[in-house]
Amino acid sequence: MKSVFKALLVLAVPGVVISSFIMFVLNFITISQAVLPAFRHFEDPVVLAQRKSHWQNIAPRDSLDHLVWFLQITDLHVSEYVDGLRITQLEEFCTKTVDAIRPAVVIASGDLTDAKTNLGFGSAQREWEWKEYSRIIRETRVTERTTWLDIRGNHELTRNAETWTSYHYVHKFGPDSISFIGVDACPDPGFRRPFNFFGVLTEEDMRHLEALAKNSRDSNVTVWFGHYPTSVISSAAPGIANVMSGGVAYLSGHLHTLGGLLPELYAMQKSGTLELELGDWKDNRLFRLMAVDHDLFSFTDVNFNDWPMGIITNPKNVRFYAPVHEPLDRISRSTHVRVLAFSPRGIRSVEVQLPDEKAFKPAKRVDDSPLFILPWDVSHYAVGTHTIRAKITDNGTVAVREIVHDFRHSRRGSAERVGIHSPVGADGGRGGSSLPR
Repeated sequence: MKSVFKALLVLAVPGVVISSFIMFVLNFITISQAVLPAFRHFEDPVVLAQRKSHWQNIAPRDSLDHLVWFLQITDLHVSEYVDGLRITQLEEFCTKTVDAIRPAVVIASGDLTDAKTNLGFGSAQREWEWKEYSRIIRETRVTERTTWLDIRGNHELTRNAETWTSYHYVHKFGPDSISFIGVDACPDPGFRRPFNFFGVLTEEDMRHLEALAKNSRDSNVTVWFGHYPTSVISSAAPGIANVMSGGVAYLSGHLHTLGGLLPELYAMQKSGTLELELGDWKDNRLFRLMAVDHDLFSFTDVNFNDWPMGIITNPKNVRFYAPVHEPLDRISRSTHVRVLAFSPRGIRSVEVQLPDEKAFKPAKRVDDSPLFILPWDVSHYAVGTHTIRAKITDNGTVAVREIVHDFRHSRRGSAERVGIHSPVGADGGRGGSSLPR
């Protein structure tokens, strides 16, 4: 038995190495190499003209307009045999975390169950695990407070394949909308471990995804998600990267953190689409907080229960500018710094340190929302790269989260490289700190 397992492991390891190498290579594709012009997925000239006019007339100001936030969690691995705390804390995520953040959408991007034998070597779908996952969703009533979008992963390959498919969901907020497209790249029939490492998209799958992409064109922003990173997906022509080229980001899981070796796997596709792999819930209890603010996409990867947490949505992190898909000129026309802040204990204060200023200034809460704003004159930062800081303090334990990232005036950030290994900072990575004051 041990010799067979070792042989299978030897076959699987190269796949992990190849995938990591491809993601590493993608790291050296800069945003300035994007081959598609802005607005490329709006084919209708009338719609195109309206979109351009719309982009030029609005900018981040002092209201909740044009703002939405959402979450991603991946590689849950609900297990019948190990780590009961994994399930207990998932229930807490579906209650305490969702209640504190109130996301419009939660994306669960695969490996919902563990699907291993009791010895942990082979693959076997466990009915108990599926019932437990269903029970958590049902009893926490999370779907009554948000939209829960899940997709299967390689650990669900043999579970009722005919009931799973790629799909498109549209979330509308005010006059705006955001499209979420889930990519089911699980091969059919499914393979057992370790041969289930790679995803497959057939010609039929690709036609279906092309239709979903076409249907998303009326949305302000399109976010793609799936279990497998594109580096481990074998897809028929024209290729999965081309089909999702109208999206601002592709969210995935699957690789966990490679044993902690690569805690941050972020890349930029040639189309200008961000590819963002999220670390696992299974062992690391990670999830992703994202926001779209005036069509500008921001994110941060955070640890479960590491409160308070938040994102500076304007100005967004220069390392994740996506000029093909985002109206970055809105930053240069904005009137306010905008920060989202969350904690189940409530937020006591949000303070912002503008570039070249020593003091932090108090930001004002907008109504009873998690949005905090501070007026600024962006023309002071028209040249070069600048650093902005936000300090979030919550009630109760008086914990503090400090967010630090760089920004540029507008499209001047278009040549920035998206890094994989370096710390990203709290607006776009697992940076920042939560410390007692």
